[in-house]
Amino acid sequence: MQIKSVAQSPCLYCGTLTSRISSYCCGACEILAGCVTLPALASSNPYSYLDNESFKRLYRLDPNSSFDYVFYAEGVHCSSCVHLLEKLPDFCDEITNSQVNFGKSTVSVKLKNGGSLAAVALTIENLGYKPKLLNLNENSKDKNQRAEARAYLMKIAVAGFCAGNIMLFVIPVYSGLTGLTGQAFNWISFFLFLPILFYSAIPFYKGALNSLKFKVVNVDLPIVVAMVTGFTLSLVNLVRGDGNIYFDSTASFIFFILSARFLLKKTQVNYLSINQAQSFFRGNDYLLSTNDNGVVKFISTPWQDLKMGDVVKIRRGQT
Repeated sequence: MQIKSVAQSPCLYCGTLTSRISSYCCGACEILAGCVTLPALASSNPYSYLDNESFKRLYRLDPNSSFDYVFYAEGVHCSSCVHLLEKLPDFCDEITNSQVNFGKSTVSVKLKNGGSLAAVALTIENLGYKPKLLNLNENSKDKNQRAEARAYLMKIAVAGFCAGNIMLFVIPVYSGLTGLTGQAFNWISFFLFLPILFYSAIPFYKGALNSLKFKVVNVDLPIVVAMVTGFTLSLVNLVRGDGNIYFDSTASFIFFILSARFLLKKTQVNYLSINQAQSFFRGNDYLLSTNDNGVVKFISTPWQDLKMGDVVKIRRGQT
C-alpha cells in the first residue's frame, strides 16, 4: 500500500506547518489574522444587547478586580473544559485573559478597551457552553448549577432505565434463547438503546465536536467513537441475524460514565465551595502580629476576625 505525502505550507499567522486547504493552520489563526470575523452583532448575534452600556455597567465587576465580567458556562464538566475556556483569548480577540472556576462553572474575562461583550458570549456558546452573564449579587451555584444538575440527572435516569431493561431482555438470549423470540428480544434492546443514543449521550457529542473543532484533546471523543462503533456493529449483526449484539454493554457503559461524571462534579463542587473551604478554619485561633510602640506582639485571634493584609503566625499542624 502506498502512502501519499500531503504537501504542507506554513500558516500565514503563526508559521505552523499545515496541510489544510486554507492558508491558516486552524480557525483561531484565521480569527486572529482577521480573515474570519465573528457574526454581525446587530443581525445574527443573539447576545448583541450585552454591548449596550446599561448592561455593561450592570454586570461589570469592581474596578480593582483583575477581571471585568463573569459568565456562568453551563456544561463545564471536566479539566478539558477548563483548558478550552481558559484559551478564550486564542478564539476571541476581544479579551486579553480568562480564568475558569470549575467549582462554580464560571468564566472570568478581561475585556480589551472597547471590547465587545456580545462577541465573548457568542464565542463561549460556539465552544459548546451556554453562557449567562452574572452580576455581583447573583449566586450561580444555588440557581444555575441546580438547573444544570437536574437536566443531567434526567439524562442519567433515562440511561439507567434503558440499560436496566436491555439487560432483562439480553439475559434470556445469553442463556440460549434463539429463534423469533430471541430475535424479537434483540430488536427490543435496539429500540431501548435509541433514547440513550439520541438523548443521554448529548453531552459526549458536544465534547467530541469541540475536540474536533478546536483541536483540543478531549476524553469525550473516544467515548463517542466506542459508543457509535458498538451501536453500528450491533445493528449490522441484528439485521444480518448473525453475530454478537452489544446494546447491553454499550448502554451500561454510557450509564456508568454519566453517573461517575455527575458524582465527580458534585464532589468537586462541594469541596471547592467557599463554605466547605471555611470549614477547615472554624474553631481555629491564629496569632495575629501587632506592633505596640515598636514591639511586635502576637495576639490570639479567631479566624473570622482576620482581614486582608494581616500578618499571622502559623503554628505546627495548623491549616
